[in-house]
Amino acid sequence: MLVALPSIRADRRRGGLIPARLKTVNKMQTDKKHLFARLALLLIVVLFSFQFGSRADSGANVSITSVPPWGQAGSIQGNVSGVAPGSVQLYVFFFIPDAGWYSFCNPVPIQPTGAFFLNLSSGIMIAYATRFSAYVIPTGFSVPCEPGNEALPFIVVKNAIASATIPRLPQYKTLSFSGMDWYVKTAPLKVSPGSQFFVEENAFVDNLGRLHLRLSRCQDSWCAAEVYTKDTVGYGNYSFQVDSQLDTLDPNITL
Repeated sequence: MLVALPSIRADRRRGGLIPARLKTVNKMQTDKKHLFARLALLLIVVLFSFQFGSRADSGANVSITSVPPWGQAGSIQGNVSGVAPGSVQLYVFFFIPDAGWYSFCNPVPIQPTGAFFLNLSSGIMIAYATRFSAYVIPTGFSVPCEPGNEALPFIVVKNAIASATIPRLPQYKTLSFSGMDWYVKTAPLKVSPGSQFFVEENAFVDNLGRLHLRLSRCQDSWCAAEVYTKDTVGYGNYSFQVDSQLDTLDPNITL
């Protein structure tokens, strides 16, 4: 419950508290007018920034027409239209869960017809990307090479004259445990948390319905195990009964 009270200020001369002077009705109306004016100005600035960033009136358009299935190598194909290919640059980014956004560092060539083609067989983790985004920006901008950031480059997002995004649903292995379906995480390169390798063989359910998560050696490192629910369960209290002796685990192990 909110209660309106007069403001209080300290009277140091008397060591007490006295009510501060209340604002008059005219003063309150003037303050409201100033507040509305500031809000209107802020709205104009936001709209202008959005328009400048998206450049929706440029007439340019980009589309991603095909991507390979998740977990497989292949190529991205698409088309840029509504703008002369020589006046723009095309950058493609891909998102890997628990790793972040990556780019191909160099602009993707645009054919005179507007078509573009990008080979995805050069990297192991590209096969596990769950989202591809293409941005068309004017020539002359220097775009940083993304090493796995939480967000896309600001200079690209704010100056793009066209963009397109296509998701790619992961086809992780699943297992059934405690009446629910769980995805089993797999990552041939180190990702969070850790950073760590993850292999699906390290997570399984035995004949008694007990879930097993284990660590295994991967050359000179370790491969971990992680499972997460296929459906969103929301906030709450969830309890697990653990059969293993937790006090015997290595201090460097996180459960």
